[in-house]
Amino acid sequence: MVRSPPGGTQSVRRAVTLLREIAVKAPGGGWQLADLARRCGIDRTTAYRILGCLVAEGLITRNEDGRRGSSYRLGPLAFELGLAAQPELDLRPKCADAMTRLAARTGDTVFLNARSGYDSVCLDRREGPYPVRALTVEIGARRPLCASAGGLAVLMLLPETERRSIVKENAQRLAATTGVSLRTLNLMLEESIAAGYGLNNRRVIPGVIALGVAVRNARGEPIAALSIAAIGERLGTVRRKEIATLLREAVAQVGKKLG
Repeated sequence: MVRSPPGGTQSVRRAVTLLREIAVKAPGGGWQLADLARRCGIDRTTAYRILGCLVAEGLITRNEDGRRGSSYRLGPLAFELGLAAQPELDLRPKCADAMTRLAARTGDTVFLNARSGYDSVCLDRREGPYPVRALTVEIGARRPLCASAGGLAVLMLLPETERRSIVKENAQRLAATTGVSLRTLNLMLEESIAAGYGLNNRRVIPGVIALGVAVRNARGEPIAALSIAAIGERLGTVRRKEIATLLREAVAQVGKKLG
């Protein structure tokens, strides 16, 4: 869906909307023009014109997929721009030690997710030694903020008006792809607030429970989260409290590095 942030031109907003949506499929494939235009709420002809410009600039690539036609994926310039921003914005080095210790102590999979508008992006993960792993999200994957424990940990700390807007937008997107309803998302948020941490209790991926705690920047704003996901049998009520404590300790360590 096309959002209306203040400032900028309509064409720029549409281009950014298309880029974000292409990034959603970045780990797993590309978008067909008709699907991408419909997903973004942009006229197909307009989307084709903007995508052509983005291809020419190297921000996306257009690949031929046989009878299905062209598909659009992120291009080399998107990668290069990300590298240029990395030293100042990359949270991974600041979280690496804490994530490694968490994975070793819990035996489960640890994720670092950063907020990106109405979405969360998986920046990094660590796999614990427990033989049954919950590898629910690939590095680089972009998901609606409400669809993960880390995203919920960020969401619950935002002003109420902003929360409602994000939940409503996420529900529209998720209903079309996963069937997760607005009622379910509101329930997940209520459960998280009651628990005091992001909690996804088997509501998105059957059999998987995840907990998340937000990482704040120097101004106290929630910008990311550390989370742990495991099969449900490993995250009963008692162990959840233990995991939540370990996550808060890890986030406190990261906070010191962030100043």
